[in-house]
Amino acid sequence: MAAPWGINDVVNLEVKPTPYFKELKELAKVYEEWITKKNWKAIWQNFYIENAN
Repeated sequence: MAAPWGINDVVNLEVKPTPYFKELKELAKVYEEWITKKNWKAIWQNFYIENAN
């Protein structure tokens, strides 16, 4: 497993955009579309998913 931002998010079942994706509006949109497409909340209700904006 690669965890360039640490393993806390994995252990805590958190999905967050990287700082780079939060800073750029174009990438924030890509992140939001990706999260919607994956639909992880339907599979894992205990996940916390942070928005990019």
